[in-house]
Amino acid sequence: MRYRVGQAGAELRTSHHEVNILFALVPIVRKNVPFDCAGSPAIWFVSLGSNDPIVAAQLKNKIVNIHIPKTAGSSLRSNLCDDVRQLRGGNFGIIGILPPAGCDDYFGGLRASFAEHFPLIFKEGLQFVSGHYRYRDIADLLAPHRAEVTLVTFVRDPIWRTLSDYFYCVSDAHAARDAFVAEYPTFDDYMDVPGQMNKLQDYLCPDESASVNETLQSAIRNFDFIGVTENFENDFKGLMDGLELESAPRNRKNVNPNRSPILEAHAKYQDQLLSVLADEYVLYNGILEHRNLLS
Repeated sequence: MRYRVGQAGAELRTSHHEVNILFALVPIVRKNVPFDCAGSPAIWFVSLGSNDPIVAAQLKNKIVNIHIPKTAGSSLRSNLCDDVRQLRGGNFGIIGILPPAGCDDYFGGLRASFAEHFPLIFKEGLQFVSGHYRYRDIADLLAPHRAEVTLVTFVRDPIWRTLSDYFYCVSDAHAARDAFVAEYPTFDDYMDVPGQMNKLQDYLCPDESASVNETLQSAIRNFDFIGVTENFENDFKGLMDGLELESAPRNRKNVNPNRSPILEAHAKYQDQLLSVLADEYVLYNGILEHRNLLS
């Protein structure tokens, strides 16, 4: 299948400005509607003159972003921060969620940190919360506030996402580079670990037993906005339209410095990765199909 969203692995633009923001886009909900409601989000609409239902007619300005690694989460945060500061001003915040220092349980720590900081999203003005927490780890915390927040995430072509993730982690830009390299000295070592090969499924599944098709349907039901990294500029504009803000993506943020090795690895491992990441492609292509981005 070919994509109409542009080349996989396309470079993204973003800003380098820093701002305090909270990340983790939560689903917009209507009153008296169950958190895991059936059917596609009624709030998605056709944007940019295409058949692609990008985002709701109007999104709540309390945003929770589930940042799947290497899917343009840093670009999203940076662009949003820069645009809101220039175009809107007033009260807004960006809150990044990290596990507590010294925490041995990474995802448990992220859940605890999210639970602690999530109330900040209800301050006046636009508030944006983001982190590498998984949907299933925070869904129960979001449920009581479904009607008040917007849940967002981005997905990316699985091969390019996996390669970008690995080569970013072995670069000097990654704070835990030495420990990562000690565990995964080569990409072959990394590819042998199933838990590193299913990030889309792992971050979006409603529970650990969910099949990839169950995860796809859950994501379509429960997220108010699912962007596609390869379509970042259009999707960022769609998100800003939903927030009734203007947008102008600019500089790239957190660009992988190991671009040449990524391209070489893609040529070497593409066929193997297509097999290893088969379930990831079911999920990714299902989202593209839902958004009418598959040709």
